[in-house]
Amino acid sequence: MKLDKMQTLALGVVCAASIYTFNAHAEDAATPKGDIAKGKAVVEEICSACHGMDGISVSPDFPNLKGQKEAYILKAINYYKSGERKNDIMSGVASSISDADAANAAAYFSSLK
Repeated sequence: MKLDKMQTLALGVVCAASIYTFNAHAEDAATPKGDIAKGKAVVEEICSACHGMDGISVSPDFPNLKGQKEAYILKAINYYKSGERKNDIMSGVASSISDADAANAAAYFSSLK
C-alpha cells in the first residue's frame, strides 16, 4: 500500500501525538503528588525560616515560592540534593529531608495563590 503525501503527513502527526501523550502520562505518573496539609507542617518546621509560611521570602536573597509550580520546586530541591545546583544552605536542607517531605512542601507552596 502506497501513501500519498497527505496520508504520510497525517500518519506522522498521529504517531507524534501518540508518543507525546504517552511520555506526558509517564512523566505525570513518575512525579509524586505531594500532600498539601503535610507540606504545611514541613514548611512550618523547615522552609519558613527563609521562604516564609506564605511563600514570600523574608529576604531578597531567598526566592519567593508562593504559587510556583509543584514540579519546578521539586526539581529544584532534587538538583540541590544531587549537587547539580549549588547553594550551601539549600544543599544542606535538601539533603536532610525525605523525598516525601520535598514533594509535600512543593505541593504546599504551589497551592498558595
